[in-house]
Amino acid sequence: MTRARGAPLTPPLAWRILIITLTAWSLVMVVPDLYRVVAPLASAGFAADNDGRIYDVRGSFASETESPAWNAGVRVGDRLDLHAMHCTPHGPMCASLLSVLGGMGGTQLVRAGRVLTLSIVPANGGPERLVTITAQPAPASRLNRFILLLIEITGIAFVLAAAWLAWTRPGAMTLGFWLYALWFNPGQNFVAFLALQERPVLALAQEALSALVHGAACAGFLLFALRVPDNQSEPRAFAGLAAKTIETRQYVEFSVPSSELPSAKYDLKIFGAGASGPVIAQFEMSVVRSSPAR
Repeated sequence: MTRARGAPLTPPLAWRILIITLTAWSLVMVVPDLYRVVAPLASAGFAADNDGRIYDVRGSFASETESPAWNAGVRVGDRLDLHAMHCTPHGPMCASLLSVLGGMGGTQLVRAGRVLTLSIVPANGGPERLVTITAQPAPASRLNRFILLLIEITGIAFVLAAAWLAWTRPGAMTLGFWLYALWFNPGQNFVAFLALQERPVLALAQEALSALVHGAACAGFLLFALRVPDNQSEPRAFAGLAAKTIETRQYVEFSVPSSELPSAKYDLKIFGAGASGPVIAQFEMSVVRSSPAR
């Protein structure tokens, strides 16, 4: 990319379209959670892993007895019947399954009053049963809301700053940093995911895009780390790995039968790792022939 001295860099059209599109996607996922500062969401009070095993029945509530899941008879070790709650094609419990396992996993938030219908296999080996859980407002103190506000503002500012750098100073370094910021920002996306919980096709598309962005963010971080601070890789960083030779001469005398080993000098090189790169230690060994003892 060429430019007149002092003229601002302008990224190519394809680059600008990519920056606008993915930055907008990232903000759409993060900005709506500002709503939780003034109106906290609700929770069913439990969490399950990707195998459907329930490992927490308290969630964001102060005790298990306040958890809607606990009061509905759900216990740690119970399992969701993932086959019965399938989403292909759209099953009757698909939306409930997405409300539990969708997004980033862990305890999910839903709208207040949302009713989840779950197929549960008890941990004690009893018969499978249908459980209905009505989500209750999750407790959120003023301090927690203030912290959430700071988190969201930080996440939004981080994404916008990275996009501005990629736009005004296009290069591999800023591109890598921008890709990293798209995913690894502190913003949360509970509110945005509410719209996807009842739309399995959109939820699947979102998960696919998230997987691609996640991979690109990891690659972007490596690209940024390799080219910071001057937007270029440094060959001299690898030149420091050139081998250094330390010559240490050791003279060792020992007696062996003259018929087995002639007198000579032998060089022995030992390769190792030093603080500034590989080190080669060279030893010279002298062998002196002597007559066998009588």
